[in-house]
Amino acid sequence: MTKIDPSVKWIVQSNMQDVDVSPLVDAIRQKGFHHIPIDCSLDFVNRLRMFDKNSCYIAYGEIDFVRQISRGTQLIPGAYCNFENMRCSTYYGYFGKYLLNSQYLMIPLGELPRFLKEMNYEGCEDRFFVRPDIGTKPFTGFVVCHDSMNMVKHMIKSYGRELLIVVSPEKKIDKEFRFVVCDQKVVTGCQYLPKETPLFSPHAYRLAQEIAGNSWFPDRCYTIDIAESNDTCSLLEINSFSCAGLYDCNMDLIVENVSRIALQGWREYQSMIGDS
Repeated sequence: MTKIDPSVKWIVQSNMQDVDVSPLVDAIRQKGFHHIPIDCSLDFVNRLRMFDKNSCYIAYGEIDFVRQISRGTQLIPGAYCNFENMRCSTYYGYFGKYLLNSQYLMIPLGELPRFLKEMNYEGCEDRFFVRPDIGTKPFTGFVVCHDSMNMVKHMIKSYGRELLIVVSPEKKIDKEFRFVVCDQKVVTGCQYLPKETPLFSPHAYRLAQEIAGNSWFPDRCYTIDIAESNDTCSLLEINSFSCAGLYDCNMDLIVENVSRIALQGWREYQSMIGDS
C-alpha cells in the first residue's frame, strides 16, 4: 500500500469540453489526495499564484489550461507537459524506427500546396496524412489529396505559412491504444479506437514498454499512442500526461504513480533550494 502524503494536490480543470473527469477525481479522492477543481477562466492563473508554495501540485486539463499554469505559476511540478519534447521534430529523432508514418516529410505549411500539386503532376492519386509538428496541436491531423487545395489555402491563412507540418502517406489503422508512462515504465493502458475499452493488445503493450524504456524520454510522465495496422503495431504519437485523454485507463494506477513521482520531484526541488 502506497503511503499517502497529504501535501499532494491535484488541480483538475472542471470545465473541460466533452471530457468526463469524474473517474480521475474519484480516484484522487479514494487515494486520499486533495482535489482542487478550477475553471479555465480569465483570472484563474492569478488565483493559482496565491496557492501554498510548500505543497506539491499536479495539473490536469486542456492544453491552454495547462500551458497557462506552466507559464504563469511556480507550482511544483505543476504539469507534465514538456511541449518542446512533444514536437515530432524532437521525438522522431529518438523513436523514428517505431513510427507508423515512418515515411514522412517535414515542410512548412505554406509548401503543402506545391507538394500536392507536384504529386498530381505525376499522376499520383494517393492521400496524405498531415499533422502539425508542434505538441500543442493548433489543429488535428487530417487527410488531404491533390484536390484539397481550397482547404489547405484556408489553413495557411489561419495558421501561417511557416508552421512546420509532417506529411506522410495515409495508412489504414484498425485499432488505437493509449498507454500512460511513469519514469520509463508503462503503468496502465486502454484501447480508445474504434471503441473505448480497458483491454489492450499485448503486442501494443510490449511496443509501448520498449519505447518507454528508451534512454531518452520526453518527460517523467507522458502518454504513448500505439496503432495496430494490418496486424502490426507501430508508434502513432506521444503526448503529454497533463493534457492527454485517459479514456478507460486504470485511474487508480495513474493517480498512485503520478502522485508518487510528483512528490519525489517536489522533494528533490525542496532539497535543492534548501541547499542553495
